[in-house]
Amino acid sequence: MNVFPEENQETLISRKELSQYLKVSIPTIHAWDKKGILKPIKIGTRIRYLKSDVEKILNQVKPSKAINDDEDRI
Repeated sequence: MNVFPEENQETLISRKELSQYLKVSIPTIHAWDKKGILKPIKIGTRIRYLKSDVEKILNQVKPSKAINDDEDRI
């Protein structure tokens, strides 16, 4: 008997997984934690992030003008 059905479970990802997913360094992830951009979840000595929270943040972020300027040059 599965007490915790998978459809009700949130996916947790590590700092390393998050840094690879976002293509940023681990110190950047740490800085975003301190600024309150990300919401880390501490499990013992380990830090994890809800994948759904990260996806919500990504949907809220607009591309910067510098990125758009580079695309115009290509």
